[in-house]
Amino acid sequence: MFQKLERGIYLKQSKLDAIFEGFLIFVKSTVSFQCYFYTSDS
Repeated sequence: MFQKLERGIYLKQSKLDAIFEGFLIFVKSTVSFQCYFYTSDS
């Protein structure tokens, strides 16, 4: 029972990590795109 719960928590944690990682990549790409856009504009 406890082992099952622990596994569920671990899966949830890895899912959160994956979402967070995807969010970070999205933010980085957005920021780099804006930087590129602004530098090419001037």
